[in-house]
Amino acid sequence: MKILAMKLAFVMLFCNSIFAQTQMKEYDSFKKEHELKTAFLKLDMTAFAQDNVVFVCDTIERQVKPSELNDLMRTHVRFPRNTQIKKASETNNGWVQTFGIYKDDDAIMYIRFTINPDNEKLEEVNVEKNN
Repeated sequence: MKILAMKLAFVMLFCNSIFAQTQMKEYDSFKKEHELKTAFLKLDMTAFAQDNVVFVCDTIERQVKPSELNDLMRTHVRFPRNTQIKKASETNNGWVQTFGIYKDDDAIMYIRFTINPDNEKLEEVNVEKNN
């Protein structure tokens, strides 16, 4: 009887894991890193913006339209002289990209772009100043 119960539990566990694997959606890796960096350097995120993008910086956190996103980026993101823009990190198969603005290997600011894998549009832009 115990053996039958163990076999039944094993079969149920196996079927549950198969079902869970079929329910997960797999996404390809983000492949537009160069285009994203170019848009970031121009501070024109129109190509990646959707109807509403969450913009986070200091005490600001709100949903904005693409044109307002560009204005906020121009206001809060600065490229001082003698700085370098480098990729700081990439997570979630590239769907979260972080770029840093560095001066003498010290990070001045990080900008994180969270991209929706379904439509390849921005969900959130987070500007973090390193004081």
